[in-house]
Amino acid sequence: MGSKDGIKRSGVLRRISIRRSAPLIAMLVSGFVSIVFLGLHVASDKIVSAKENQALAAELAAALAPDVSARAVARIEHLLSTQTDSGAVIDQNGITLAGDPASLTHPEALRTPIIETGTQIGTLVALPRSHWVTPMTWYMQVALALFGLTAGYLVASFYAERVSDALDDLSLQADEDKVLNAIDFVELSRLRTSMRRARSRVSRQKQALEMAAWSDLVTGLPNAASASKRLESLCATANFERPAALTLLRFQNTRGEAVGSYNGGTLHSAAALRINTEIETFCRENDVPREEVSLHRISGDQLVILIGMARDRNTVSTLLRGVLRAMRAPFELDGRLQDVRLHGGVAMIPEDTDQAKLAIERAERAYHTARETSDAGIKFYTPRLDRIEQAKLNLEAELRDGVAKDEFVAAFQPKIDFKTGRVAGFEALARWQRGPDRMISPGVFIPLAEETGLIQNIGDSILRQACTEAAYWQRMGHPIPIAVNVAALQLEKEKFVESVVDALRESGLPPKLLELEITETMAVADARRVADVMRPLRAMGVRLAIDDFGTGHSNLSILTQLPFTTFKIDRQFVSALDKSSEAPAIIEMILAMAETLGLETVAEGIETPHQADFLRRRGCQMAQGFLYSRAVSADDALSCIKRFEADVDVSQRAVGQA
Repeated sequence: MGSKDGIKRSGVLRRISIRRSAPLIAMLVSGFVSIVFLGLHVASDKIVSAKENQALAAELAAALAPDVSARAVARIEHLLSTQTDSGAVIDQNGITLAGDPASLTHPEALRTPIIETGTQIGTLVALPRSHWVTPMTWYMQVALALFGLTAGYLVASFYAERVSDALDDLSLQADEDKVLNAIDFVELSRLRTSMRRARSRVSRQKQALEMAAWSDLVTGLPNAASASKRLESLCATANFERPAALTLLRFQNTRGEAVGSYNGGTLHSAAALRINTEIETFCRENDVPREEVSLHRISGDQLVILIGMARDRNTVSTLLRGVLRAMRAPFELDGRLQDVRLHGGVAMIPEDTDQAKLAIERAERAYHTARETSDAGIKFYTPRLDRIEQAKLNLEAELRDGVAKDEFVAAFQPKIDFKTGRVAGFEALARWQRGPDRMISPGVFIPLAEETGLIQNIGDSILRQACTEAAYWQRMGHPIPIAVNVAALQLEKEKFVESVVDALRESGLPPKLLELEITETMAVADARRVADVMRPLRAMGVRLAIDDFGTGHSNLSILTQLPFTTFKIDRQFVSALDKSSEAPAIIEMILAMAETLGLETVAEGIETPHQADFLRRRGCQMAQGFLYSRAVSADDALSCIKRFEADVDVSQRAVGQA
């Protein structure tokens, strides 16, 4: 009995020893691995970030050189604010030209000489910017370390219990029988099987975690993290003999809007299948290894194609033409056909850059060019796009300065009554008088003003000027309505109604002489907002015109619910009267619709007598276009009214004499 009790006690001691020591050892190993991993992560990120920050500082210094030489302080401030987190520029004498003086004493600041024609003319002091691949934050690092320690402890505890029980049984039997042949091989076999199953289970869980970390859950494609890792690898290994390519792709519906959440996952999965099929065909026909071309989904409607063996631009173009061709066919979603547009931008590596962050920026720049210049297409990055971007930045700076200096003035184009030949109204158009001898076209500044949000300031200024001039005409005996265009951003402003009421009150213009014009696309896109805004204004007597009618995606059931008073026939239909057999039918349909709804009609862009005669015979009420008059200044508007009245009087006298 004593012998057996001793055996049992020794078995208990072994079990306690295993159960206590195994989890502690596992925790120490897990903690050491976590610390080593996090240290390597931080160190590699610091090294890569330093290299990129030096390159970015050198590029910014080159861009600043002309402005430092010219001592263009405003331009230097603008570049510093957009290109650095914090920085300053000092000249060769150590005088601070622009920027944050505090950055001059920052211990981590990079000092980069500014060179022009081989001579240093200043120094750029800039704080390092963050790396494109966001490093782990401290709380993520702590969480990862705690997770490793906890997982190691739990796994070790579980298997220590199993192993200690098995060893205890084996030890008891060996000590009692005193022979090795008494070992229960069946139990050992069961233990070995159990361990094998546990290893398989852990392996499957590891594979599942890796798939979740590197794959998109919706489409199954490699995700943004995978794209980032491969792009870094391509930038490190690509050369001019073996170039690589990065292509950014984005979906849009036929209205130019990003594909939303509705059926988005189904659409992206179907699109990914088509594109991958095209990639496989391309690789097979061009003898390119399939693993060299990868498709990634990095955000909701954004895909990336990475090509490791790009060869040249023609090779990349061949693949992308096939992708565009594959995307032309509509997608069937829930029994409905959905057309999409695909735009993309391409950056070649290392021809365009050998840095991942710059490759993405330049592909983005090419994408925006493709989106602005075509319904669907893919553009390659060229240095010319940088110049265009720089010119755009310069124009934006001028635009902001012009808004601050109130350089935008209203010009007035008359609307002529087809029946009487007199001026029946004016449309106020925005003009930018940049200096005494420089007039900037609306086609140049209006899109940029809409993009930057400055269209609200410009629109409010034109509204006030238009109301003031129309009130003056009324006081001079000519109560003629004035029409003012309203941008989408103005309509979204909470106090838009108040701004209109203030303009009317300050000018003294009766509300019935003001007409607001919105585009058909705006009306259909946000009919409820239009109705809410116009309801109080219509109650005051303000009129509402739908501009560019026929060019948008009309929804007549929506349009008839809005308080419109006027249809404006778009100039593209009017100009097509001289060369298209379909234009007359479209215009007659619009005129018939307006007559049925009891709305006034205005035809824009009339340039020939033939166009005017057709519209007059078909019952259009008012004409607007170069055939009658270009937009005139506020000083000439009253003379324009009197000139048309005089022409009518002469015509009437001539008819009477005849």
